[in-house]
Amino acid sequence: MRSAHLLAALSLAAGAWGQTPESDPRAALVRMGETVEAVLSYRAEVHRITEMQVSEETERTETIAVFAIERPNRVLLDGEHPEGRLRVVSDGERLTVWSQREGLTLDTAAPATLAEVDECTSGLAAEGLALAGLFLADQPVDRLVEGFDTIHDIGTAMLDGRECRLVGLERIAGLRMIIWIDQDSWLPCQVTLDATAALLDLLAAQNVNDRGARVTVTERHDRVEVAPAELTFDTGPPREERSGAPRE
Repeated sequence: MRSAHLLAALSLAAGAWGQTPESDPRAALVRMGETVEAVLSYRAEVHRITEMQVSEETERTETIAVFAIERPNRVLLDGEHPEGRLRVVSDGERLTVWSQREGLTLDTAAPATLAEVDECTSGLAAEGLALAGLFLADQPVDRLVEGFDTIHDIGTAMLDGRECRLVGLERIAGLRMIIWIDQDSWLPCQVTLDATAALLDLLAAQNVNDRGARVTVTERHDRVEVAPAELTFDTGPPREERSGAPRE
């Protein structure tokens, strides 16, 4: 089966994953509201900030921020939303979720597989914040993908000038995750969690949404060097500045 072949290739590539240079993007995707901030307690690179208008009728937008970080399972997300402040923390061993409204709502072992992310963070939707955090442990890829019902080949897409093979993972419960694999090195170079249909359209149609919705994409690349302390950054300039001009 082709999917089995791709999974085998992923497993082979994973052997060198932990030894790749720090500049190689091993990314987590966080879908955030405009006021959400991310706080990383170690070296990090803001890999891409993308904003899409996903509905022509409602002018609803989603801001996608992709962070390439050294240890993807060690991350602190700190957000503000209508119900108050929300903090999601993973130190590589424990995962905690704290809500200003309800206090500590989750304290569990850090997810070891991608499927466990869905189980650990499923309660976040109830908090009223569109936030999905991807926490990866230092595990081979074949271990990370355990718990998915379907593994299939989506196709290819360009990422920062590199042609990547996209491997889709799905669960019957609805979680969808995509691993981007560099076609030349066969190393995983990006992971996206719970990708929206608009994002998939964007990738497949080169910034054209085939449902007719207008898609506006802007990107910003910032590299930051930090000591083992806290770095705080927001999602960038106001929406009008990111898109280049106010919307009509």
